[in-house]
This record gives sequence, structure tokens and C-alpha cells, in this order.
Amino acid sequence: MTVSERIKKLSALQEEREFRYGEAYKQKGEVMENIFPSGARLDSETDFARYSILDFMVSKIIRYANNFDVGGHADSLDDISVYAQMLRELDDA
Repeated sequence: MTVSERIKKLSALQEEREFRYGEAYKQKGEVMENIFPSGARLDSETDFARYSILDFMVSKIIRYANNFDVGGHADSLDDISVYAQMLRELDDA
């Protein structure tokens, strides 16, 4: 497959995902800024891990909200459940 063919295939994938999930990447900054109005202080490896997992969760919440009118997004709810337990494990350490 040529570079041009790969890019065309990736473009089609991006369009399909945007149609299905909306432009969550454009919403993410505002959501994160509202969650952390004073900014997020990340001082340790654990802080970065916790922030990363929270970031994943926010992506799934946005995906769910963008599909709210069609019954949500079950896979996102499952992922959020797992991410929540991952956060719990880090918080309890």
C-alpha cells in the first residue's frame, strides 16, 4: 500500500469515527479546564498515571454524551468502569 493510499484509508477512518463519536478532541480542553480550574499539578509518576486515566475517562464520557440521543455508548461505560478501578488502585497505593 502506498503512502497516499494509507492516508486516504486513514481519512476515511477519521471521518467514520467523527460521524459516530463527534469531535471529542475539540471538547476535551474545555472539559479538562473546568475539572481543573486552577490547573493540574503533576509532581510524581503516580500523579501522571492518575491524570492519564482521568483523561481516558473524560474521553469516554464525552463519547457517551455525544451518543446520548441514540442510547449512549455501552463500550464507553464499560471502559469507564475499568478506569475507575484503575484509579482506585493508584489512589489506594
